[in-house]
Amino acid sequence: MPNPRRPRRTEAGHRARGLALLAMLLLVAILGTASMMTVQVWGTQAQRAREAELLAVGTEMRAAMQAYMRNTPSGPPQLPVSLDDLLLDRRYPNPVRYLRRVYDDPFTGRPDWGLVRSGAGLIGFHSHGNAQPLRQQGFPSWAVGFDRAQRVGDWRFVVEAPAGSATAAAPAASSPTPP
Repeated sequence: MPNPRRPRRTEAGHRARGLALLAMLLLVAILGTASMMTVQVWGTQAQRAREAELLAVGTEMRAAMQAYMRNTPSGPPQLPVSLDDLLLDRRYPNPVRYLRRVYDDPFTGRPDWGLVRSGAGLIGFHSHGNAQPLRQQGFPSWAVGFDRAQRVGDWRFVVEAPAGSATAAAPAASSPTPP
């Protein structure tokens, strides 16, 4: 027996509630898809920014290494032994600084660069990042091989060591040894 206090549901009322539920589900699906696309675009933009920062920091640190070699007090150009030699060059009576600090690797967030050596001397460095680079062209002329890199860690910021260059650990015979 029907309850007199409860209104009767009609077929049109059931259909309207079903359409509202379907519209709500469609709205949730559209918002979810838009959110996923936004996150993907944000991730791509963040990687582009890290790559640009890596290129800028690498260029500056590479220029500091070139200045270190160019400013050798006497004898053949000397290679730095570590990145710390760029912070404080003790080959002079008054310390010379080529960098204020060793920059953080944009892909790891730490100053833990991979080092490229020639004997005991440092001729370059690279990131420890494993991301596939988005940038494939438009590199400086010294950035040989950057356009073919499989990961950003393959971007090697290397200086050309002149023939006969020595390391700062093995100073020329006429240079005084630090106390």
